[in-house]
Amino acid sequence: MSEDYTHCIEIKRPKKYGWLWSFKHNDDNKIELMSHKRAYWSQYMQQPEKYKVEGALWTDELLNQHRVIGVKIEAERVAIGVDPSGDDGEENNGADPIGIVSACKGLDGHYYVLADKTDNGSPVQWATATIKEYNRLDADIIVGEKNYGGAMVKHTIRSVPGGKSVRYKDVTASRGKLLRAEPIVALYEQGLVHHVGNLYELEEELCSYNGKGKSPNRLDALVWALTELSKGLNSEQTAPSISLF
Repeated sequence: MSEDYTHCIEIKRPKKYGWLWSFKHNDDNKIELMSHKRAYWSQYMQQPEKYKVEGALWTDELLNQHRVIGVKIEAERVAIGVDPSGDDGEENNGADPIGIVSACKGLDGHYYVLADKTDNGSPVQWATATIKEYNRLDADIIVGEKNYGGAMVKHTIRSVPGGKSVRYKDVTASRGKLLRAEPIVALYEQGLVHHVGNLYELEEELCSYNGKGKSPNRLDALVWALTELSKGLNSEQTAPSISLF
């Protein structure tokens, strides 16, 4: 043993973003570990710099301030945002997940983020998961970004059972991710957006993305859903083409 390790055993991390000690900290108890973000990043992942990322639009405090748990929501309209995989080519350790985030506008005029069903399975798997969520929530519309996927998202959803009966809208982004997100963050800052329960992986992405690194699929799916519910696309984004199946 090295002289530097006189009171403990050196444990080498299996990969850059892997668990520090997989025997105790692993995917099976990830949700519990992530419930306290400072401890999660500082102790479990040994990356304290990711707890608060300079340039990120969301903060842990902002999300916690208006979180709701165990409340009955009377929804006026429900939307599901779908964001296809888009990678910058760096640190690609496998297929990127497809962002699938559902949200609703309540009769009280507030917005509620209901669930994160992001999936990195096959096209049939993530499309089926989207339709399942659409039916579970009796949703009004699915909004899918077509920048990376082209007509792929629409075609894939149409191809799975139940896909021909949903209302679907293509959206094309003409602005950067953070610029698109700013009006949505403003809604959070006004106390108008509430996360229902703890959506740890979505919240991790919101609080850690500052315009660098991999494309944030959950973040984009959230922004598309809330943009659709709050005011639709603004004038600086490409007008959508709407397909009714």
